[in-house]
Amino acid sequence: MKNKPKGNQEKVGKAIKGRISDPNKKFLDHVQLQARKMAELLGKESGRNYIKDTLKDYPHLIKAEIEIFDKAVIK
Repeated sequence: MKNKPKGNQEKVGKAIKGRISDPNKKFLDHVQLQARKMAELLGKESGRNYIKDTLKDYPHLIKAEIEIFDKAVIK
């Protein structure tokens, strides 16, 4: 007889298959910091590409994060 997941295990499996939750502020701040370091070393376009690659699972956040990056790098 097969072992069936019980109670919470079924719910966890469903949550994993569902939509990925948005990243928290700490993660986004880290992405910005890494992108700025890359821009410093490799140029502004590398920083932008890093943001795009890192946030590819969250396309609705890319535009706003690139705008924040652009404002910070111009200074």
